[in-house]
Amino acid sequence: MAISLNVSMSCSFFPRSGSVQLPLCKALHKGKTRLALQIAADMIESYRDGAFFVRLEPLRDPGLLISQIAKALKIRETGGHPVREVLMDYLKGKHLLLLLDNFEQIMDAGLEVRDLAMSCAGVKVIVTSREALHVRGEKILTVPPLEMPRIRKGRLPPLHRLTQFESVRLFIERAIAVREGFKVNNTNAHAVAEICVRLDGMPLAIELAAARVKLLSPQAILKRLGHRLEFLTGGPRDLPARQKALRTTIQWSYDLLDEAGQKLFDALSVFAGGFTIDAAAAVAAAAVAGPPACTGNKGQFDILDGIESLADKSLLYSVQQSERGEPRFGMFESIRAYGLSRLRDTRQENALRREHAGYFLGLAQKVEPKLGGQEARLWLDWLETEHENLRESLTWCSLNGEATMLLKLGSALWRFWEMRGYLTEGRDRLRNALILAPEQAAALRSEVLLGLGVLARHQSDYASALGHLNEAMALCGHGGDCVLEGHIDYELGCTYYRMERLEKAEQALLAGADLANRIDNSLLTGLMKITLGLIAWRRHNPEGARAHFDACYRIFSDLGEERLKSQALGNLGLYYKQCGNLEQAKICYKRAAGIKEAIGDIVTLRIMYNNLGTLYYRLGDYSQSLFYYGHLEKLARDTADKRYLSTAHGGMADAYLALGKLDKASDYAQSAVQAVEDLSQGIELGTGYRILGDLWLASGDDARARKQFERCMPFLVDARDDEELARAREGYAKALAGEKIKHHN
Repeated sequence: MAISLNVSMSCSFFPRSGSVQLPLCKALHKGKTRLALQIAADMIESYRDGAFFVRLEPLRDPGLLISQIAKALKIRETGGHPVREVLMDYLKGKHLLLLLDNFEQIMDAGLEVRDLAMSCAGVKVIVTSREALHVRGEKILTVPPLEMPRIRKGRLPPLHRLTQFESVRLFIERAIAVREGFKVNNTNAHAVAEICVRLDGMPLAIELAAARVKLLSPQAILKRLGHRLEFLTGGPRDLPARQKALRTTIQWSYDLLDEAGQKLFDALSVFAGGFTIDAAAAVAAAAVAGPPACTGNKGQFDILDGIESLADKSLLYSVQQSERGEPRFGMFESIRAYGLSRLRDTRQENALRREHAGYFLGLAQKVEPKLGGQEARLWLDWLETEHENLRESLTWCSLNGEATMLLKLGSALWRFWEMRGYLTEGRDRLRNALILAPEQAAALRSEVLLGLGVLARHQSDYASALGHLNEAMALCGHGGDCVLEGHIDYELGCTYYRMERLEKAEQALLAGADLANRIDNSLLTGLMKITLGLIAWRRHNPEGARAHFDACYRIFSDLGEERLKSQALGNLGLYYKQCGNLEQAKICYKRAAGIKEAIGDIVTLRIMYNNLGTLYYRLGDYSQSLFYYGHLEKLARDTADKRYLSTAHGGMADAYLALGKLDKASDYAQSAVQAVEDLSQGIELGTGYRILGDLWLASGDDARARKQFERCMPFLVDARDDEELARAREGYAKALAGEKIKHHN
């Protein structure tokens, strides 16, 4: 069911069947977003898999809708699958409610909503917007505005009845919030009632008017409001009447500001998704003060004073405390649109947007080196909070030919996109930057190509990854940046390793190690040793692997590189497991998992949960094995990752089989195979068939067991998983022996 709520409180929906009854009346005074939330709350028990709120207010690009929905559902891109495909696969079979809030900026994405609603029968969608989506299957449900008092020949209902009208109640609530002790009495009742009527019962307009009670009486508010409404009556024919009323109220509030307040309001409209006081001071101070720019403590105080004034007038609202404990403010999108229109009239928009982009570029560059350290999660969360501002900066740079700034932003952000799963968006942004960038910016282009190669590798697009990385290396040679060249060597080595081309991987990594030694760069030395150790491990050279892993662990510990240290610890766990020292492997895995949990590095945390589940199974502690596979299952579902879901269910099936719970083991084994059967390749599929073979063996059906073992072995041979292959061969031998015994009998 898709419901669209717009400013006139009209809504549209795709009903499951027949008519749909919605509990709208009691929530009408709360505005379209809160009305939709109330609807969702009232309906949530009808949805087995819950309800999810998707905030679209900052978006301008219809192409980001699917990514935003995936983010709300905690779904991340994995492998080579686009986020749209991952999302659709995840939603199939689900019974849940999506609330898409403030859709009006991305109306071209209406077809995506229709396709989603039509393709996933159990998924229903509520969309709040100022206009209908105008797509096939949409139904319109008109909801009246807030209930207003009738004023007949200047006469009002009795005072006790007046306060029962929803519009009047809302006015009183907001007025009390700004002026404690405010009451409707015989002196001001008429003015309050007429304000509500003149504003057509629209919640936002009433809230803005009521906020003026801090300075003005209702009678004074009415006088001003009446003048402004008359002034803007009519307006452009293509604007709905509801928007004319809203524009009138915003302009009236704007006109109450002094010149400095108006300039500040205009300047703050460049922020998307909110801002801190520091950001406002850096970007907007010059616009408010004029040349010379406002600086120092006095400037900071002026900005703080101005923000407080705008918040008092309901032109800003408090969003949340930032990750660093700073207050954060936002601007409702309709109000922001008005501010941007004013900004364009003053011809200051480009100058302010340049300041905005420069400020966030500086912060992104400052944060980027910290993404692997002890405070990585803090800085990743900060980038997540400011993602809309960063997107706004990237888009402005792209549209205005700011190629150098665009390249610098891409270079500073690709690690964030990598760690938080914005793979497709990141690749699109980086490709666009390269198209716009001047050819002479070789060093910058090389850094962006490096990021593009890494993101491509994470999507298993190895051909593109190698192309980007080789181009980056060619450009890097012209710029003479040895550190950058070393990072490219490392990423080339990782890409070849993923492709099972161990000789090429070793060649790139040894070249990088030689370079790191020549320039005495310990970070690069550690990076090379991570993957050189893995190559030694794959070649069954445990002592060679151990030497590399120990060395890189010491290097990363000394440098405070927590993320990389956790990788070294996890790799040491592989070494100890290969040598049969399972207790020491467990210690390494747990320490690595603890670091990854603290950082929020979900991608590699899944690896540790899998390793711990496998390890506890080997130790015979099946309850702990199930515990970690359960954690892995949750992360796999959150990221809509079929491969890891299959891995988790395969591990749970093994554990339940060992516990003698054949029914549960069978269910999870079937699920493990079904999760990846459409891929037709991979270790997960081979493991799933191996587990089914073990189940048939435990059930006494040797013939069926043998067939499953025969089926699994080609997958395990291709994956070069010796441990799984040994288990399959052992099972196959038992099944074959069982068949021979039965044949002789």
